Amino acid sequence: MANVTEIWVDADAVDFKFEGRGYSVSGIVNHQCHKESCGIGSYEYQGAKESDDSYEYVSEFKEATYEKVILADDAGNELDRIGELFEKAKEAMWEATKENAEQQAWDV
Repeated sequence: MANVTEIWVDADAVDFKFEGRGYSVSGIVNHQCHKESCGIGSYEYQGAKESDDSYEYVSEFKEATYEKVILADDAGNELDRIGELFEKAKEAMWEATKENAEQQAWDV
């Protein structure tokens, strides 16, 4: 895809639940923000050709990468970063930082 902007965002102490238990995760999320058209394109209005070329930046979970991740249970005990729990932790980090990354992409 064209128009990709790489944005790094700190995810600091993101709380989430997995299988009924509370956890916290911190780290850095690398978002690959793609510039996508959200306008209606060219059209004709009262005999004149018009254009709405609006764009937005979009980050997708499957393209994000993570660094310096610390995963802990609700008692503060550090846990291994493996399996379904780690996948849920990455999803929580991505959700917590997605909007910030998409906004920052406009400033690059």
